[in-house]
Amino acid sequence: RSSLQLILTGFFLLALLLIIGQLAAITSVDRLAREGRDRVYGAADALHLSQILVTDVTSLERAARQYQVVRDPALLQVYAERRARFRENAQRLGALRLTEAQRQRLETLVDEEARVYAALLRGPAEELRRGVETFPALDVLARSVLAESGNAISQAVEHIQRNANATKWRLIYHALGLIPAALILAGVYSLPINRPIAQIARAI
Repeated sequence: RSSLQLILTGFFLLALLLIIGQLAAITSVDRLAREGRDRVYGAADALHLSQILVTDVTSLERAARQYQVVRDPALLQVYAERRARFRENAQRLGALRLTEAQRQRLETLVDEEARVYAALLRGPAEELRRGVETFPALDVLARSVLAESGNAISQAVEHIQRNANATKWRLIYHALGLIPAALILAGVYSLPINRPIAQIARAI
């Protein structure tokens, strides 16, 4: 009876080792998948919003130049509506995970556009002209933010590949560690199990 208990205990501990290894593998893969998904989705959102920002800047420039020529208050209202959309998209982009350079360019873009809008509101011709002539620089800023967002997609994919490779080797090392642990456990339990078997064999 004691031999049977030892055998069952040994099998239980071996099974426990295998279950622990399996749970560790599942946890590692799940964490890798979740982190990879979050990174790729975040980078894709940043790219999409950056593309919209480039379009917003072009739309703002068109409205500002029309207002510069006609000085129609209705065109200034059009600019204000487009500006609200631009600032909302910039705020949404700023809430995402960005690089430091990307965030600085985005903040500069928003600050410079605010100066343009102030010039449109004040109205002197020379100040208005300088404000409108700022748009090519704003377009460059918006496109640099877009380029950074494109790079972020590539960086997210590279990060996932590195993590996948690290997880693969971690699981391999873990599996290799289970082999000697199982052998040691089997050796430890084989000694007390073999002793009564040997006694029975001698008695026979």
